[in-house]
Amino acid sequence: MTFRVEQAIFTSLRGERMAGYQLASRSSGIDDDLAQQLSNWGPAHDSLETRLGRTSVNVHPLEGELVCIGYTQLAGSEYSGRAGGRVYTHSFILPHEALEPFQFNPFTILRAFRSAGRTQPRREPPESLDTFSLVGRSSSNSGDGKQVLTATLDDSVCEKLLWALAAGQPVFLAGDAPLDSLMEATLQLLPAEDRPGVSLSTGLRISPRRPFQLQAIAADAVLVRQLQRNEHAVVIQVPGNNSSPARDTKTSTGTKFF
Repeated sequence: MTFRVEQAIFTSLRGERMAGYQLASRSSGIDDDLAQQLSNWGPAHDSLETRLGRTSVNVHPLEGELVCIGYTQLAGSEYSGRAGGRVYTHSFILPHEALEPFQFNPFTILRAFRSAGRTQPRREPPESLDTFSLVGRSSSNSGDGKQVLTATLDDSVCEKLLWALAAGQPVFLAGDAPLDSLMEATLQLLPAEDRPGVSLSTGLRISPRRPFQLQAIAADAVLVRQLQRNEHAVVIQVPGNNSSPARDTKTSTGTKFF
């Protein structure tokens, strides 16, 4: 089956009606209601956690059984000259069922879009973008996911991580390097029927506007302590490349801290 993919670009520019961060471009299938949803999730100035890299993969639901797969990067400077760089997000909107041939793995789909040059930033985004077809499929590679996880996290931590996601709890992975591979591996080990319900971000700062369930954060002691105070959250410290797999511990606050 062929699925149609809509596109949108959220970034900073001086437009005809307003200046600043806005939905600069969209394809014809994105109506005003959907555009507003995308704007609500849109990352603005200083939203990228650069300690985890200069890009972020973001996946979140939209109304109407749709899912947004977004790619955020720093692209030049803002029109105003403000320091920090221009945050540029290219979003792809497709029905949930379009992910099924790809084992509900949004990373696989985004890699295909990036290989086709669709996430290349533009200094002056066009007002309209094309709608295109998504075809193909991918095979299951859950074995690869398990290998990535067990090389990084202790078995008991892996088990509790997957349990927390299946239960709908917010999960934060704290590290000092990009965590994209680890987050993709985590998705691969979830049952296929649970994967569409997991929203995630590999590199955006925490914001109440963007309530991702699975989120990468910098290994910042102050931030970690703040998150520990949330008794419903799960915080996992990802060890460095030369460290042993993370083992299960709990804080006195009652937060599961691994």
